[in-house]
Amino acid sequence: MPVRVRLTLLGAARDLAGDAPSEIELAPGATVAAALQALGGRYGAAWGRAVYDADGRIATEVAILVNNRNIFLADGLETGLADGDALAILPVVSGG
Repeated sequence: MPVRVRLTLLGAARDLAGDAPSEIELAPGATVAAALQALGGRYGAAWGRAVYDADGRIATEVAILVNNRNIFLADGLETGLADGDALAILPVVSGG
């Protein structure tokens, strides 16, 4: 049975997605890395430029949350996804 994950995309990720579906369907046992790969397949090379840095790591200006928790406080890109989880990809906001 596939895993359906709800998406919230903001910033550059939202610009790419436009009004695309706010859900992604993945194989059981999927991780955040698999979700990002699937989204890259959906949105092409521009997705990579919006989410990754020049070394292929998640860009420092991008935050990725699963169920409102930063993935780097869990298992990073290997954080597992379950049916009904919420995946958010958004810009980091800073300043003072």
